[in-house]
Amino acid sequence: MQKQTNYLAHINSVGENYNYPNEDNNWTKLRNSYFPVDNRELWRQPVGEMNLKEMNRMASEKEIKLLKAHFIRLVHPLNSFVVPNKKYIQYQRGYRKSIDSEPELIHYVENYLKQKYPDEMQEMHDLILPIPQNYSSNTIYDIKWWDKRGNNNETILLRTSSNNEWKDIVEKRSENSELKCHQIKNNHNNDKWENKLKGWSGNPELKCHQIISLFLQNEPIKRDDLTNLLRNRTKIKDPSGSISSMMTDAGNAYGKVFVVDKGWLKIVPELDEIMRSLKW
Repeated sequence: MQKQTNYLAHINSVGENYNYPNEDNNWTKLRNSYFPVDNRELWRQPVGEMNLKEMNRMASEKEIKLLKAHFIRLVHPLNSFVVPNKKYIQYQRGYRKSIDSEPELIHYVENYLKQKYPDEMQEMHDLILPIPQNYSSNTIYDIKWWDKRGNNNETILLRTSSNNEWKDIVEKRSENSELKCHQIKNNHNNDKWENKLKGWSGNPELKCHQIISLFLQNEPIKRDDLTNLLRNRTKIKDPSGSISSMMTDAGNAYGKVFVVDKGWLKIVPELDEIMRSLKW
């Protein structure tokens, strides 16, 4: 079975944020007040027969509007967009656990669709009982998207801290229904690493700080020797795994800081100068 690399996200949440008079505006509770929970056996009917879902009370005109709003949010094509599965994407500084919930991205997609389909978006807006949302900006950057987890040769940079490239990609994907973008040859040619290393150097409690500090104090050093030093001098529970996480850009790793050259651990050439200029 082919792995699902993308999934459908909603601009207006299906389960919450309805402009409807209710003490907690909780769709689940509202839904349960309309429909009783049936016995599963009632739905196991012979072929050709069916069981109708009945409401446990009559719905008012306002309640029917809410039910319609819920259904439209669920199925309307302009209320949804495709995002990468979180196993195939990595980004910095987000407020939420997954990119489909990031306010900045939702706001951008919504505005793009309003410009592209103004009448259709207004028609949908009038039916889904939305609550006005406050959107923040500049909350996410350094978005990486790859076709297979850990396959750096296919990594695609959608946005860095110094450009809006990911927004162009969103438009291209909408226009062509296909993502076309250059591959990254060098993941260190942007401002991301300078800011990241400065953050690490300023916080001695971080694993990254402790690893780099011991490396610089004891180089030249081999990986196994650095692992033993970390085990004896720090509280890092898995020093070998932490070092591995600083040797790759895959997944939720710290990023590729070190490489092994003829058995010796060395700093990635693109980061060597800036790393040595900081205080560890």
